[in-house]
Amino acid sequence: MPILYGIILPFRGPKSAKLYQRIWTPQGSPLLVTSQKIEAQLSVHYKNDPMILSCMRYGSPSIEMKLEELTDANCNEIICLPMFPQFSKTTTGSIMAKLKKIKNEYGTAPEIKVLKDFSSDSRYIDALFTHLSKYYEKDSNEHLVLSFHGIPVSYVGRGDKYQLYCQETIALLIQRFQLNNDQYTITFQSRFGPDPWLKPYTDKKIEELSKSNIKVAVFCPGFLVDCLETLDEMGNEARMIYEKSRGPSFRVIPCLNDSPELINAMIEIFEDKDKFETI
Repeated sequence: MPILYGIILPFRGPKSAKLYQRIWTPQGSPLLVTSQKIEAQLSVHYKNDPMILSCMRYGSPSIEMKLEELTDANCNEIICLPMFPQFSKTTTGSIMAKLKKIKNEYGTAPEIKVLKDFSSDSRYIDALFTHLSKYYEKDSNEHLVLSFHGIPVSYVGRGDKYQLYCQETIALLIQRFQLNNDQYTITFQSRFGPDPWLKPYTDKKIEELSKSNIKVAVFCPGFLVDCLETLDEMGNEARMIYEKSRGPSFRVIPCLNDSPELINAMIEIFEDKDKFETI
């Protein structure tokens, strides 16, 4: 029973090339390198039975490439875990649509099951709490900025529940930490274009905190793996905004990446097959 887990590589066009250069490593893209480490750890755990394969919604290795590899291996079931805890039509919805399209083209493809959302899954929340506890103390005087990827407000108006899922994740995480309302803020990043996106905007909040002489720690719970949005948009661009207003202290907490917390959570989630939907 091969397992396929999908990671969407954000695609912004040619102007992103210079941004990627700022975070590129000798091994290549941090997102791809870390996803390969996750794949390797899961493969060791399962002893390659089932197969573990990672792929990208946009970019390489593609979903098509990995589905073909699984089909050639005569698998009879594919379990897909999109690396997006909070469902949105723009992310996991897009993956599900792509998988369905490919399956229809194959005709007799293996059964494909997808985990649509795990924003409030206790295993995911436990992983976030344990990981964040290593980097953040609730009694510190740092303001915790919990930044999610934004989407246009119009998407929410058309029924996308992404914002609600983000709020549910933070409610559960904050309950574990027992933080007061003035100790943290939920924000949304990565907006572009003229239309309004979910607010508050991360960059505006960071600027506000800097001008108020407040220390800031940024954590992006919706990104399981560090990528352009965390390493550059937060690590470089947001830092420059904060330092321009002469704030006292700014830092970005790493994503879960290939930590034991995420690996163990993924293993437990994979084995909870009832939560996966057949497409």
